[in-house]
Amino acid sequence: MPNIRPFKGVRPAKGFADEVYISHENSANEDKARKLLLSNPHTLLHLTHNDLIMDTKDEAEIQKSCHEAFNRLMGEGVLIQEEKPVLYAYRLSMANHSQTGLIASIDIREYIDKKIKKHELTRSSKARLQVDILKRVGGIIEPILLAYDSDELGEHLIEKWTASHDSIYDTLDVGGTRHEIWVIDDPEFMADLEQKVDALSAFYICDGHHRIEAAAEYYLEAKNDEEREDRAFSMAAIFPSDEMLILDYNRAVHDLNGMSEEEFIDTLKAHEFNVEKIGPNAIYPESLGEYTMYMGDTWYKLSYTGERNHDDPVEALDVSILQEIVLQEILGIGDPQHDERLSFISGTKGLHALEAAVEDGMAVAFALVPPSMTEIMNVCNAGKTMPPKSTCFEPKPAGGLIVHINE
Repeated sequence: MPNIRPFKGVRPAKGFADEVYISHENSANEDKARKLLLSNPHTLLHLTHNDLIMDTKDEAEIQKSCHEAFNRLMGEGVLIQEEKPVLYAYRLSMANHSQTGLIASIDIREYIDKKIKKHELTRSSKARLQVDILKRVGGIIEPILLAYDSDELGEHLIEKWTASHDSIYDTLDVGGTRHEIWVIDDPEFMADLEQKVDALSAFYICDGHHRIEAAAEYYLEAKNDEEREDRAFSMAAIFPSDEMLILDYNRAVHDLNGMSEEEFIDTLKAHEFNVEKIGPNAIYPESLGEYTMYMGDTWYKLSYTGERNHDDPVEALDVSILQEIVLQEILGIGDPQHDERLSFISGTKGLHALEAAVEDGMAVAFALVPPSMTEIMNVCNAGKTMPPKSTCFEPKPAGGLIVHINE
């Protein structure tokens, strides 16, 4: 049973949220991050990415600079800290989708004990980079995105609170996602939330596998029990499974493994795929076992008619069938994480991105139906992991609207 607890969050003072928060677009792009660091003294990139504007690569010096930036923002009143531990209600909205959840402190030991379950493998190098950022901040800026099985609760957790209280933030990020946050500070209400969460069987990681793995490493590296206890807690945004939006994560391949387009289509048919030529107009796959493919200047619909191993929650996935039969067996891509012939294209970019990839030199691109939360939870509960880049959860929490400091 996972647990949550309130914490004394650090957050932007009134009027500073839009300057402080970190969008995914800016944190993932070094050029954009560098421009923000030089132009905006209030962005929390100064706590995480100050190395981009420093002459040194010495991590100790970078951490010192980040700590100084944190103290400056607190001293200037740009950031404030709650006087007592609280929880937060959090609503994310984009286009016609909305999801309402809870920001809380979680116990990293429950990830180590597999009560917080993953569906994705992590790379040690990426986790180590996140450990450095944890040390620079002295905590975590961006919540780990978790879900719980909504079938385990008769009601969603916090709609009553959001309906009867004013939000502290209501901001629209550069990508068009609306972020609304409410402080939950009533002791009785918080105790009721903690009791309900304690009755859940597990949390499921949706986004932030490397950040939570880094938090576990950071905890295990502590030199004594007191330091370890300080590092035992992190921050998560937790949503009901039936409100999660999962987009497709698509693939493009550089070449056809020595085959012509005609030979490739014949090989697909020989491996129990029906292949239907559609034409120049992009189409999404619609159902289980269906894919769409762009090759040359033409879209095709693929339907897999072979047997599925429904006893294995990973092998039964559409993304696994594509990986094992099409990418590995036919196109010779056995290591999807490292093979440079394979590219992953987020569903946030649309099908035009698949057409553009082929026009730019890729031989073929595939669109998939995204997995459901039920499929993902089944994989997690079986202690297994999905092929890389199987899920694309949107919208994602913003970094910096709430900061969890290790104390």
